Amino acid sequence: MKHLAWNCRGLGNPRTVRELHHMVKDKSLDVIFLSETKCKRDRMECIRNKLNFDQSFTVDCVGRSGGLAFFWKKEVEAELNSYSNHHISLTIHPAALERSNILTGFYGQPIATRRKESWSLIRLLQSHIQCPWLCLGDFNEILLQEEQFGSHVRPFQQMKAFRTVIEDCGLKDLDFNGDSYTWSNRREGSEFTKARLDRVFVNKDWMDLKYHNSMQVLPA
Repeated sequence: MKHLAWNCRGLGNPRTVRELHHMVKDKSLDVIFLSETKCKRDRMECIRNKLNFDQSFTVDCVGRSGGLAFFWKKEVEAELNSYSNHHISLTIHPAALERSNILTGFYGQPIATRRKESWSLIRLLQSHIQCPWLCLGDFNEILLQEEQFGSHVRPFQQMKAFRTVIEDCGLKDLDFNGDSYTWSNRREGSEFTKARLDRVFVNKDWMDLKYHNSMQVLPA
């Protein structure tokens, strides 16, 4: 099963929708998770139809910020597990497996002073999961300083808090192919910054499935 997680920074622009359509067609995706859609449900349903996905669940934007969506093909047997303004979890019932699993699309708090809310949410989700779990998305944080390029230095405690919750919840950061950075601020010169904010985490039960797990990072 092929997944895509993308912080699209708004889907109101037709050019962004065309870019998404190209990615879906090129990668033959089964499930996509979109964050920062900045759209309401009606708009997301139109986009789902354009992309030829069969099912969806949407969390509306609040004002001009936020917004989440999962799209999936009819071949994927999925049902809503839980959601908030920062996550959507689906229960997946794979035909080839005895055990169901949880697929979570996650969007971390963009405001640094509120990022602890994201880590509390991960702990809460983990406490209710007793099956294979894959959590992917934009966590808006790095684990190590070398995961960021640019003049800005992340506070050590900020990164440590992220590492701690991942370790406490027994999650593994999947290896990846492609660019080391998943996000850039699209500025120039000394103001340019890029970082690895997007990741895929899995728990031990997921690793025990012996899936062939691979992650490809698309250019930021």
